[in-house]
Amino acid sequence: MDQEFKKQFGLPCYGFLEPIDFTDGIFGFGAFKKYSDGYASLFKISIGKEWLEKEDPLKPLFITMSYGKETEDGLLLSSSTTKIKKNITGPIDLTSNDEFFYNIETHEFFHKKKKINASDVLKYVDEWHIKPTKLIKGFWLRIKLIFWRVIATSAIKYTSNFLVYCLYFISGTKISNNIWQRTIFKDSAKQEDIPSSKETAGKTIDMFGYKASVWSVIFYCLLHLLIYITFFFYNFRPKLVIEIITNNFLTIAYVIFSLWFIENLLPRILKFLILKTSSLFHNLSFKTIKI
Repeated sequence: MDQEFKKQFGLPCYGFLEPIDFTDGIFGFGAFKKYSDGYASLFKISIGKEWLEKEDPLKPLFITMSYGKETEDGLLLSSSTTKIKKNITGPIDLTSNDEFFYNIETHEFFHKKKKINASDVLKYVDEWHIKPTKLIKGFWLRIKLIFWRVIATSAIKYTSNFLVYCLYFISGTKISNNIWQRTIFKDSAKQEDIPSSKETAGKTIDMFGYKASVWSVIFYCLLHLLIYITFFFYNFRPKLVIEIITNNFLTIAYVIFSLWFIENLLPRILKFLILKTSSLFHNLSFKTIKI
């Protein structure tokens, strides 16, 4: 059945080369379409094992189309590793799992409910794949690609990295500034313990009976020194601040609570935001864009 399925595509055709069998026993095959600039597209079509085991003869086809630069050993690098220009004006990666069907009894192919030839599957998918390369037809798609793949992801990336530097400056916690490395662990059960982080160990300082790390106390003092200089420069004397610093109990209460917030709660908030922005960056990078 697998050979009959593959034979119907009549490869090579539409620029696609000879089919390549999957080595892991998956029903289906792959095929390369090479370009003169060293880039290539990889077409993969298969039927999931769970669908092959069902009695219904009509099976949905799982199809992927990826684009990228070939390496010396013939592997295709994902287009996410290529330059921005290639991501926007080059063929787009796509996945289809509910648009094409194959009847294993009659050996017929369908695009939704319309009967088609096997070669038409290649034609449809290839047209969608190369749509961004079309000057007019692909204009709106390129606009969407620029927004989601460049503008939105860059904004999230810089925000997330800014939070990483804030966390280090406030608590001394070092986290990788490579956002792709952080997204690998986005589903970790222990989300507070971000992988690749290193807690800076240090001595403690006693402030009004509250013991805090040296790093936190230094940042705390620096922050309030900057606030004082700003207030002094602008001759700003808020009544609430004056009330606090002239009352011993309120001063102690403010120092203990604010220092606890900076040492314990604020780093947790920053870690949470770093994880969320890293996860959002990953989701936007692989967001399904309607073609």
